[in-house]
Amino acid sequence: MSPATPPSASLPGRRSPVWGHVLALAVLCLLVVVFAWKLRPALPSSSRLLLSPLLGNMEACLVQDGLREDFPKEFQQIPASCLGPQGSAAEMVKATLQRLGRPQGELDLGYTLSVPLLRYVQWNGQAWEVRGEALDRVVRTVAQAHRPVVLYLFATHFEVHSKAEERLAADPANLAWTPKGPLPLDSYLGARIFPWSVARQDNEVTRVRKLVVDALAERMCAAGDAAMHQLRALTVLGETHQLFPGFEAGMGFAAEGYAVTDYSPASVAGFHAFLRQRYGDIARLNAHLKSGFASFDAVEPPSRNIRSEPLQNFFQHIDSYAAGTVPVSGWVHSPDAKLQKQLAVAVFVDGRPYSHAPVHMHRQDVAQAKPGFLTPDVGWRADIRYPALGEGLHRIDVVLQAGGRSLGLLATRQIAVMDRNQGEPRPHAAEALPDFGKLPDGVEFWVDSPQDRLALFYNPLVTDWNDFREQQVADYIQGFSEHIGHGCLGRVPRFAHQLNPHANPSWDANRYAVERSLQRMPGLSLGVSLYGEDTYGPLVGQMLRRYGHTAYGVTEFHPLVALSPQRLEKVLTMHRRQGARFLSFFMEARPEDATGTQSSNEFSFDADNTAHGSDALYHSLRQLLQPH
Repeated sequence: MSPATPPSASLPGRRSPVWGHVLALAVLCLLVVVFAWKLRPALPSSSRLLLSPLLGNMEACLVQDGLREDFPKEFQQIPASCLGPQGSAAEMVKATLQRLGRPQGELDLGYTLSVPLLRYVQWNGQAWEVRGEALDRVVRTVAQAHRPVVLYLFATHFEVHSKAEERLAADPANLAWTPKGPLPLDSYLGARIFPWSVARQDNEVTRVRKLVVDALAERMCAAGDAAMHQLRALTVLGETHQLFPGFEAGMGFAAEGYAVTDYSPASVAGFHAFLRQRYGDIARLNAHLKSGFASFDAVEPPSRNIRSEPLQNFFQHIDSYAAGTVPVSGWVHSPDAKLQKQLAVAVFVDGRPYSHAPVHMHRQDVAQAKPGFLTPDVGWRADIRYPALGEGLHRIDVVLQAGGRSLGLLATRQIAVMDRNQGEPRPHAAEALPDFGKLPDGVEFWVDSPQDRLALFYNPLVTDWNDFREQQVADYIQGFSEHIGHGCLGRVPRFAHQLNPHANPSWDANRYAVERSLQRMPGLSLGVSLYGEDTYGPLVGQMLRRYGHTAYGVTEFHPLVALSPQRLEKVLTMHRRQGARFLSFFMEARPEDATGTQSSNEFSFDADNTAHGSDALYHSLRQLLQPH
């Protein structure tokens, strides 16, 4: 007989020793994972939202070029930590952020450091030279603050209180032009506006901006990891767009007195090149316009108003409506909070349904005039593409609705779609609407647009002109971004810093011409400034989906109303989940011994700033950033 067969791994009911080893290894791995989880940050930095207050009151420390007469002295103190060979604003940053709180859960806490480029350069009598010591203080601030930072390379039309601005503004090549020539200096909320051109990148103001950026990049890179590791993002230029006369009051739609930019010789030549590229030959353009131009060079950018100026040809006409869109807009408020949330407006054209608009847009003007309203989000807007309606008189009916049922008629207006010869418009056949009865008690409303019997002149060349103006804006931002990308700062994620022209229902987006710059651009992520309902409503999410953005930065943030800590937390969570990498809001930087109590910026989150609920927002944010 042979010896007994030892137990075999193949026999049923027996377990091989290797399985025990596997099980032990699995348990060990699980323990390692649990241990690592205990030591982790709250979330990976890529999925956390960086709160990066845009700190004001820093220039006295950083630039040190004298006091501003128009600025409170308490905001121009220069702490001892700013002085000397190692001076910087780092202690101001630390003190300000320490009062605010510290990173919690899904929220990181850093800051945005604004570098107004023209403030860091001066004319020495022969050439432009950078303020090297001031730029060194910027770099030391980044390195010594030990906080994640968004570096804002500020170069918009808003003044920065530099003598360089006056010198550069004397050169027409640096300025945006209307048909009458270079725009004069303007103002907005008390600040001067320098109408810098976006039509060309070969002018002196652009070269000077790049000179400062290059000098800053050289110093930042020379500082090594101490500075570079703090850089979370760069924001490029700031709100960059086309301009127009009367900036503060001229953002809306207008049939008369309409003017935009840029009509400089360089811009007109660029428009001709744009048309050549778009149409190939003049015959295609003529077929599209139903025109008879002999060459592209014979095509003038639309610049006159058919209502008040003589035209050499119809294609010279331009106003807010000439591109083919007329807005129907207004506001409505109910004292019934539940009903207010359901309100919408239905627009009928010639008695037939045309469009539907929810009532949710922020109207700061209404909130100021009607402080007793439950909410400032009472605005609405629906756009009509009127060329498709056909020439003649059309009836526009505006009907208030809630939950799909009609509550009453708000207004009836007529619009006149004109032919090119300004013939008398004939009424179109229109269907009758039912009697909707009386509006609910307490409902207040106003229909701003269109004015009754508004004459509309469609000029398809205006669409080409606006597309070209949008491309100018996008090209200028893209060109500046690419210039930054060539140096070592190119390793830092870059974001635009753009306004959203659709946030206000009364704005004419074509005046700004920023739509193209809100779309995806190579090497540059979306950065957008959000105010009012834009901060907590659906518009940003819609923009992200429309243009395919997966990440964005909030370059300015203010709800314009007080938010509780709970609601503010929900808003921040919404932005984080939508892909926001950072969220900036204005805040005053103050050293420990600062004596000032007045905020220098009405939009600053500050305990003593009551404008727009800013003090309540500051306290809500502090509660979110306190240990739970």
